[in-house]
Amino acid sequence: MTIDAETIEYVDSGNRMDISISILPLKNEDDEINVVMLIARDITKLMDVQRMKDDFISLASHELRTPATVISGYADLLLNPMFGDLSEKQRHYATRAKESTTRLVDLVNDMLDMSRLESGRRPNKPEEIDISAVITEVIQTKQALQQSKSVTVRYNHTKQPVIVDRDRLRQLLEQLLGNAMVFTAVNSEVTIEVTKHANEVQISIRDQGPGIPEEKRQVIFEKFTKLDDTGEISGTGLGLAICKKIVQDWGGTIAVHAQKAGGSVFSFTIPLAKPAQTDQSKQRSRKK
Repeated sequence: MTIDAETIEYVDSGNRMDISISILPLKNEDDEINVVMLIARDITKLMDVQRMKDDFISLASHELRTPATVISGYADLLLNPMFGDLSEKQRHYATRAKESTTRLVDLVNDMLDMSRLESGRRPNKPEEIDISAVITEVIQTKQALQQSKSVTVRYNHTKQPVIVDRDRLRQLLEQLLGNAMVFTAVNSEVTIEVTKHANEVQISIRDQGPGIPEEKRQVIFEKFTKLDDTGEISGTGLGLAICKKIVQDWGGTIAVHAQKAGGSVFSFTIPLAKPAQTDQSKQRSRKK
């Protein structure tokens, strides 16, 4: 296995070293592990560059978001009938300006969010929540925004407690359900299923869209990879990368599969917390 970006601080000198540790078991001719090789690489300079990049993205995102928000606000004022009527051409240009600034703000927010997740600077507050309640909230929000498309969301309402950050789980569900509702056909269904396994809970979101080509399914969770190449559907290309990072941070997995009848299935898992060991079970373990 490989343990990346471990940090060692030398207290006596005050210096810091970032190292990447790889542990490689070596087998003999009888297929038995008799030697373990440990390789430690000094990646301090690499991590310094990474930290500089994160700081730059954070600063640039903050500096870009303020003027973009102001421009978007002025576009709203232009489109408001209270401040006078616009010609058809003027309304067209103001609407395009509003749409462009909205995409810019979305991109800046996603870049900032991705940077915080990768650097570990985004707060993570795990708590025990009922996943059914969060899914229901997200469904109601998304259906209110997608009324014109008449997409029905079906959910098996499986109550299951999990220990995760509520805001991150909501963000993950909003992204995946939002994608499913955008790409699925008009007057069709999106299905959400919650399945409990021995050590984890799996949440699957099935749509009735055009599906995703196999070559794109291999890279769909990479940064700046878009589901739509035509440009007709707006997006930053960071949403699924953020989803992947959120799921990985709590030790789960995320994947996409094709359905035989058409459409795609996005599924992710949440590890279940192991029950606390009682005093009696601890005593039995010590006796053994």
